[in-house]
Amino acid sequence: MGTAGKAIWPRNFSPLSAPVIREVLAQFPGCVISVSHDRRYLEKVCDRVLELTAEGLHEV
Repeated sequence: MGTAGKAIWPRNFSPLSAPVIREVLAQFPGCVISVSHDRRYLEKVCDRVLELTAEGLHEV
């Protein structure tokens, strides 16, 4: 069975997805610059989300 034409997604999860890590980062009083596609992580940890596009940097 080949994989041609099929999307292959990693079967493991980001360590940032762990609730304990999200809690520690959410309580951190400083600035954290993070790159993630994990929506739950972004919702729980980030006060501000920026998206970089061809047109520039925009707040989401």
